[in-house]
Amino acid sequence: MAQPTIAQYEEDPQMSDEEFPELVQRAREREEQKEQERLRAAKAFAEMNHDSKVAAYVVDDIFQDLKTPEVDPIVEILVTSCMEGTNPLLVRRRLNQRLKEVRLSWCDKQSLYGAPLPPQFRASVFLTWNGKRLFDASTCKHLGVKLGKDGKFPSQGEGFDSSGRLHFEAWTEDLFTAYQSQTQEQQEGVEGGEEPEQAHEPSGRIKLLLKARDMEPFRLRVKPSTSVEKMILAFRADKDIPEEKEIAFYFDGDKLDPTLRISDSELDDMDTIEVHIR
Repeated sequence: MAQPTIAQYEEDPQMSDEEFPELVQRAREREEQKEQERLRAAKAFAEMNHDSKVAAYVVDDIFQDLKTPEVDPIVEILVTSCMEGTNPLLVRRRLNQRLKEVRLSWCDKQSLYGAPLPPQFRASVFLTWNGKRLFDASTCKHLGVKLGKDGKFPSQGEGFDSSGRLHFEAWTEDLFTAYQSQTQEQQEGVEGGEEPEQAHEPSGRIKLLLKARDMEPFRLRVKPSTSVEKMILAFRADKDIPEEKEIAFYFDGDKLDPTLRISDSELDDMDTIEVHIR
């Protein structure tokens, strides 16, 4: 199977990540006005009964106090996901710009059965770096990784791809929780002296097929502790079903209690659940 192509998303370096450009423009105008006021004050001071040498020294001193804006370099971010059928995305972003647009850009490049991701699913997606959850207001600078003089990250390994770019991962809450649980189980297995092969054995998860009338089947991989209610929520989000619609699961003709856990049911790997929507 061919590897998915990497989509390119390049942001204009001159653009800010503010949602309202007019606010940025007004801020710039205020800064220009303040600068003009500083210049007028310096000129007035220079003309106040001082000889040219003293005036020149004072003016230079005032300019030395002015702060030069900090350079905000552009960094490259590769976003991938273990979610089946997703495509990686390469994003160019300024070091101090928030990461919300990176998350939304990744969502924009994904599709579900040929259609854009539903709003509920987009809202449930979040990014991680080096196993740590990132928030929309976070920036690359918050990661604490310093750029080299060449404008590139000197670090490689965890949190970076083979080209030295930042490597983010996209998750949903259930998938990330399952990943953390599996990682913890593997670590406990190694600490307990188990063989490496045993540490990578499946942890009891099963695959289920959810079928509803006039809808594409929905495949779900769940843990023994997963409840029917959580499965219903996942199905509702995936199919973008309104809250006012009632969803019920049936197996072998019997309605499944929403509080029922997989471990307490008769469901087995590759079983099919009928979904009724009213």
